Amino acid sequence: MRVTSSLNLDAALGCRWMILPYQRANAWLGGQWLLRAPADGGLNWSSQSDDLLWTKDANPQDASFPEGFGPIPMRLQMQR
Repeated sequence: MRVTSSLNLDAALGCRWMILPYQRANAWLGGQWLLRAPADGGLNWSSQSDDLLWTKDANPQDASFPEGFGPIPMRLQMQR
């Protein structure tokens, strides 16, 4: 899945993010992570985190995964 999003940072450069890809309250993708400043002082901030979860509730009308799944831990990698 590819997602493009804008994020607001807290004072510690932390981000919290949540989306509802199936438009249902019990089917979401979200988590939190910290951004790391580049070692060379450049503009390419990065983050790696395992604090991202994806879950989908059961719905027999869904074409994919009607039995639901999760929460599944996911890894986030990003660069600016």
